[in-house]
Amino acid sequence: MNARTAIVALLFVACSAEHARVPPAAPAIETFATGHQPRALAVGDFDGDHRIDFVTANAGDDSITVFRGKERATFAGGKQPCDVDAVDVDRDGDVDLVLANHETDLFTVLLNDGKGSFAPMPGSPFATGAKDHLHSVTVGDFDGDGWVDVAVESPETHEVRIRRGGKNGFAEATGVDVGTMPYYILGSVDAGGEGITAILVPGHGDNTIRRILDHRVDILYRTTKQPWVVAAGRNGELAAILTDAVAIWRTGRSEVHEIPGATSLAWGDLDGDHIDDLVVGAWNSAQLTVIASRAGKRQLEACGRPVGLAITGGDIYASCATEDRVVVLRSPLK
Repeated sequence: MNARTAIVALLFVACSAEHARVPPAAPAIETFATGHQPRALAVGDFDGDHRIDFVTANAGDDSITVFRGKERATFAGGKQPCDVDAVDVDRDGDVDLVLANHETDLFTVLLNDGKGSFAPMPGSPFATGAKDHLHSVTVGDFDGDGWVDVAVESPETHEVRIRRGGKNGFAEATGVDVGTMPYYILGSVDAGGEGITAILVPGHGDNTIRRILDHRVDILYRTTKQPWVVAAGRNGELAAILTDAVAIWRTGRSEVHEIPGATSLAWGDLDGDHIDDLVVGAWNSAQLTVIASRAGKRQLEACGRPVGLAITGGDIYASCATEDRVVVLRSPLK
C-alpha cells in the first residue's frame, strides 16, 4: 500500500465512523384529537375508498372516534370501551367494530353502513358471563364455519368465554377451561391451513403462554415472569408482555427485552423487508420501543401513555390515553 492509498483508506474509515455516529432522523408525526382517554386503536378501510382509516375506543366518555381521511366522527361505544377490533362481523363486505366494555362482562358490536358510519348490531351489547369484567376482545373464526366469533378472558373462573357468530347473530356464551388465570389481553393467530383461528392466552396464574385450538388447550411457552398480553405476527412470530419486559419468539430463537411498564404491543412491517417488527408502548412513558427484525431496538418519542397501537403501511399509530389524541409516526424506519 502506498502513502496515498493509506491516507484515502484512513479517511474512508474516519468518515464511515462519523456516519455511524449520526442518529437516525426522527419520523414526521401527525396528530389527531380523539374522545377522552383513548385506550385502544384499530385500523381498517371503513368507507371503501382503499385508504387507511382508524378508530379509537375512548374509555373516558363511552365513545369511539372514527377517522376517515380528514373526516372525524363520534359514535357511542358502550360503557367504558377499552379495546376494539375491526372485522367484518355480518359478512356484508365492510368492516365492523367489536368493543370490550370495561367493568362489565359485555362487548358491543357496531355495524358499518358501508360508508364509515356505525350503529349497534341487533342484540348488542352481548353478555359473556366473564368474571369479574372485560379488558379486551379477541376475534376470529374459532370453529371454522366462516363466521366471526368473539372471545374474552374470565380470570376468576379460569376460562376463556366465547360467543360464536352465525347468520342469526351470536350464540349464547360458552367457556373453555384453560387451567390457569388468563389475564389480561388475549391474542389470536391463524392455525395454518385448518381454516380455524387459534386463541392465544397469557397464563397469568402459572407463567405460561397457552393456545386454544378448537377447544383443545396446550402450552406453547413457559415464561420467567407473569405474562399480561400476547400477540402473533404474520410469519409465526409471537410476543408477550411480561412484568416490565417483552419476550419474543421467532423461528429458532427467543429473546427478552427489559421495558419498564410495558403495556401494549403491535406487530407490523416497518422497513419493507416483509418481516414483522414489534412496537411496544409503556404505561408511564411518552416513548415507544421499536424492536426491528434487522435494525435492532430503537426508542421513539410519541405522547403520554401510548397504549393503543397499530402498524400499517410502514407507519405507527398510537392512541395517547393521557392526552386525548392519536399520533401517527410516518415511516419511522425508512
